[in-house]
This record gives sequence, C-alpha cells and structure tokens, in this order.
Amino acid sequence: MAGVSVDEFLNRCQQSGDAAYGALRSVLERLEDPNTRSNARIFLSDLYKRVGSSDTCLQKYHFHIQDIVLDQYEGIFLQIRLFYDPSEF
Repeated sequence: MAGVSVDEFLNRCQQSGDAAYGALRSVLERLEDPNTRSNARIFLSDLYKRVGSSDTCLQKYHFHIQDIVLDQYEGIFLQIRLFYDPSEF
C-alpha cells in the first residue's frame, strides 16, 4: 500500500471485511519496516483524523479505532491507539 492515499485506503476497506483486513495488514507491514515506518505512522495519523473512533467507521469501513488509556501520571495520560478488524476475533 505504499503511496496509497487515505481515500484509496478507505475505498478498499469499504468493499468488505476481507478487503479491510488486507489493507490493515499492508499498513502493519509498512510499520514493521524501518524504511517505511515513518510514512506509515503519518498515514495512520491522517487516517485517524479522517475517521476517528466513531461507530460509523466500523459499519462503513469494517475496522475500528479505539484509544485505550493505560495509566495516568501527574496529569499525563499514557495510552495506545488500537486499529482492529473485529471480524478477525
């Protein structure tokens, strides 16, 4: 999915749960590669800005984004952002 825009990614995800799985897997592969990691993180940030953590994301694009707060220390929240395909669980 190198060089794929957020719109292209979402169009692919909109086709089916299997297509969303493939698209998310492609992003994961880019995250694992040190040479493409930075661009993949920027892509995910842009994707989050576009769809957020709404339930319509799950209904329309077959994946969900959820922020999970792990801890709070001196007013600073430690959290992770989870992108998942519920059909795979």
